[in-house]
Amino acid sequence: MSKKISVIIPYYNERANIGATLESFGAQTCRDFCLILVDNASDDGSAEIAREVMARYPDLETHFLHNPRPGQLPTLDYGLAAVQTPYVATCDADTIYPPHYIAQCLAMFEPPKRRRGGGPVVGVMAVDLYWSPGSVASHRRIRKIITKSRLFTSQCHAGGYAQAYRTDIVRKVGGFGTDRWPYLLYDHELYEQVRHHGCIRYSPQHYCFSSDRRADRTSVGWTWSERMVYRFTPGAGKHWFFYQFLAKRFARRGLFQEKLRQRDF
Repeated sequence: MSKKISVIIPYYNERANIGATLESFGAQTCRDFCLILVDNASDDGSAEIAREVMARYPDLETHFLHNPRPGQLPTLDYGLAAVQTPYVATCDADTIYPPHYIAQCLAMFEPPKRRRGGGPVVGVMAVDLYWSPGSVASHRRIRKIITKSRLFTSQCHAGGYAQAYRTDIVRKVGGFGTDRWPYLLYDHELYEQVRHHGCIRYSPQHYCFSSDRRADRTSVGWTWSERMVYRFTPGAGKHWFFYQFLAKRFARRGLFQEKLRQRDF
């Protein structure tokens, strides 16, 4: 495998969405990537749609995998085992990625000409948008996320649908946290693991269009008070936040990764 970055897309019963997501990757201006599509035992024909769409893009290296073990984290780790590229991105089957997404992602891994400290670039984050990129609302959201990323450098400001990391670092910290972190918000916990190994970058030009379904997931997320504790816990205390504070609270509420699969929220 001679590509620079692998894109892992785990999916379960995404018949209504996966086609548009894959078409957005078929439209990428940079083709220096491969797709690793991991079906988590869908029973709605999602896998067939994925093969049908990707058949229209024979120039793209695509791997079709099947993981029968339920859960997003074991499915991501299943995909990670197949990665042979220097970088790995995680994307969702209900998210649209602009044509420059891969090109921008790879460009951000290149070290800036002038950067004060921070070590090597080990991760890049995209901003999730819900309107056209030229709209006032999108400009405001981009400005907000970029500002927060500079003020709160030890805090994650992007979901798992908008993250990319150096593959060796993800493997070094133990993958996507199936055993280390079986709860929701794996993306924030993984960020916490990776950030200690170098610099994680954001850019106003790096964005994606996230699903509106995320607005319906308040019952399977963290509370406002938990968010505030996360935000204002110093970087040195983030380990305490996840493994002593948030883990106990999530366990009591039953907020394990399998909860997302039930889709009863």
